[in-house]
Amino acid sequence: MIRISSSSNIHQIYGSNDHYFSIFDSIEALSLAGFDQIDLTWASYSKRGCEFAGPQWKAWVERIGECLESHKMQASQSHAVFYLHTLGQEELRFNELMVERAMEASSMLSIPWTVMHILRVRDIECSDKAIGMEKNVEYFKGVGELARKHGSPIAIENGLTGFYHSASELLELLSRLNDPIFGLCWDTGHANITGQDQGQAIRQMGKCLKALHINDNDGIKDLHQLPGLGNLDFKPILKALKDIGFDGPFTYECPKTTKDLLPEVRSEALKLAYAIAQSMIKEIS
Repeated sequence: MIRISSSSNIHQIYGSNDHYFSIFDSIEALSLAGFDQIDLTWASYSKRGCEFAGPQWKAWVERIGECLESHKMQASQSHAVFYLHTLGQEELRFNELMVERAMEASSMLSIPWTVMHILRVRDIECSDKAIGMEKNVEYFKGVGELARKHGSPIAIENGLTGFYHSASELLELLSRLNDPIFGLCWDTGHANITGQDQGQAIRQMGKCLKALHINDNDGIKDLHQLPGLGNLDFKPILKALKDIGFDGPFTYECPKTTKDLLPEVRSEALKLAYAIAQSMIKEIS
């Protein structure tokens, strides 16, 4: 049975971050709106000064587990930090630590899949697709070793710029890695911007598809809106998910939907998000 989920960052940022909601606020708000699944966006908290980057991070993760249990919620997937790989060595080491920490935290909470981004053109400073493939194979082989160490499978997400727009490119990467620790995550907003036939892509990925980032946009900007607020036709997507027997969480990644909403109306927006998803999953079940 498909369950409705959302990334925790749908209730995290307000405006230009002058109002910030904690992960515990997000869990409570999503629970009150009807959600019983959540995508823990570790990326939001992988910054210097945040609890996740501090020395007591394991205690913080344990408190998240207790909070989920008290709200009868389950963490259905997570998202590791993504960053520019051409940063200086100090920043690079910090972000690599945060990636590994995301895996360990996901394992602590028995989260099935942690989503990660591919290396982009600006990460390797090269637009050649063949070189991009080799760089990503090399990078994810190292990631795979860490994933096995922590028992935290990785879902690689379709890209937005440069490489890995299509299902065929992602499947080629999986084939090269040849490691069951890896699966795929499909971001509908990214695919809308890069002009993918999403029904065909989902059928092509089949059982390799382990995670979703459901969001809408105008086909130009990565707006991360709720379905229906952009120009994306979700009918072929839902039909394809049904055809492949997808039974993972139906997960929103829609932080910009609520970004500029006042705190006092957010609860209604989250209830609307849940109602939209309820309507959509009827086409899959």
